[in-house]
Amino acid sequence: MLKALAGVVGVAVVLGVFVTVFANGSKDKSGGTTPPVAAGSLPAAVAPKPQPSPSPTPAVAPFVFRGVDPFKPLVNTNPAGSQQTPAPSQSTQTPAGPASAVVGGKTVALVDIFKKNGNKQAHVTVDATEYTAAAGDNFVGDYVLVAFADPCVQFAWRDQSFRLCVQPGSGG
Repeated sequence: MLKALAGVVGVAVVLGVFVTVFANGSKDKSGGTTPPVAAGSLPAAVAPKPQPSPSPTPAVAPFVFRGVDPFKPLVNTNPAGSQQTPAPSQSTQTPAGPASAVVGGKTVALVDIFKKNGNKQAHVTVDATEYTAAAGDNFVGDYVLVAFADPCVQFAWRDQSFRLCVQPGSGG
């Protein structure tokens, strides 16, 4: 019986502390009355209570949009480590496009365009291995020679299209 009474008293004390701490948070702490202010006079300044500043939490966007520049080429036409500065030339011909490009992680280069039995074909190297291809031919898996447009050839790799051209003086 004594233990039950002690338990009830303990619960009452915990409940009383809880109500005192949390329920009286909105009441005026000074006793509930404010001294009257005479007309035309200002009340004494009350020092503001310091408020704890909330720690800044970084805003995290749930989705990050990485826009694509529609004017930036999808294919890197500079082979790794090469500079695209044209060498001085006596010829007035200008190539219609690059001779090589890095596409699908491999360096693809157009060596030359020629005719065999009346059909146009191209010598193409992919990572220094040479292939002969005609329009519509697949070579090295996903690479396709799409069409000829002298002195250039249109290629495709998966969903990317790229154009390589025979450079003047390279035999094409």
